[in-house]
Amino acid sequence: MELYFLRHAMAAEPGSISVAHDSERPLTTEGIQRMEESVEGMRRIGFSFDHLISSPYVRAVETAKIVAKGLGFKGTIKFSDKLTPSTTIKDFFKLLKELSPESKVLLVGHLPSIGEFVSYLISGKDTVVMDFKKGGICRVDMPEMIEHGVLGELKWFLTPKQLRSFN
Repeated sequence: MELYFLRHAMAAEPGSISVAHDSERPLTTEGIQRMEESVEGMRRIGFSFDHLISSPYVRAVETAKIVAKGLGFKGTIKFSDKLTPSTTIKDFFKLLKELSPESKVLLVGHLPSIGEFVSYLISGKDTVVMDFKKGGICRVDMPEMIEHGVLGELKWFLTPKQLRSFN
């Protein structure tokens, strides 16, 4: 299984706009523009995936939609609470078990959870959290058996600036 972890693009800072809950913060105009440029870099390097799963938080949904549109994704974006900022590794593994081992899956989420997931998948520990820039992406390849303690391989990790450099 190829897992691609994408942190949402730049969003409105907490308190800078009036929203009832943190989950409602949208992307900024700059965040949208930079994500569109990053997606062009993804397109140029031949990035593709079979499934697109996003946190239901507005900033992640908007990021997922930019990626889907920019890469011509024909599937349906799925939304999962198992990709929200406070999700546990146990819940994340439940999400992975729903997928085919041959899948290429783009997962759009937040820190600290996606950093913890990647750290756990490649080291077996979630104590060292991978630090994603907003709009940063990495690829982790997993063996067919997705279980606690089975390690994956970090193939690459790109910052948004690196993605945009492919344009």
